Amino acid sequence: MSLHTQGDRIVVGDVQESFHFVKYKYQDNQLIPFADDTLPRWITGSCMLDYNTVAGGDKFGNFFVDRLPSEVSDEVDDDPSANRIMFERGQLNGTTHKVTLVVVVVVVLSHPSCHHSSFLFSFFLFFFFLFFFFFLFLLFFFALSVVEPPRRVSRW
Repeated sequence: MSLHTQGDRIVVGDVQESFHFVKYKYQDNQLIPFADDTLPRWITGSCMLDYNTVAGGDKFGNFFVDRLPSEVSDEVDDDPSANRIMFERGQLNGTTHKVTLVVVVVVVLSHPSCHHSSFLFSFFLFFFFLFFFFFLFLLFFFALSVVEPPRRVSRW
């Protein structure tokens, strides 16, 4: 389970139902869900990237990014009383709005946590691993070229 906040918007990552976007109505001390994910996912780690975007990983090794459409975000932010969101009902007791899936990457490892980092740090890590694997490839290639194949010994 995860919980991320920014302003009066709360993003809740459930263990079985993926992400829910919730608005906090402080006048009445209410939490009003207004958007959720279309796929049920078993969230193990998550990170709120910006006001409308959340990244997460599930227990099956999928890393994904969900984004709330900008028109939905504007509609929710422009309604200070939240009456429009509160009385609209979606299908099967779900919320009226759904988030869009931006990207899915299958990593085949579980994600115990997810952290937001700077672009330069990510750029550095990408090139570090790129050069590391290139070095391993060169080392393996030269090791194969140095080793001579076994010679046949004739019995005559």
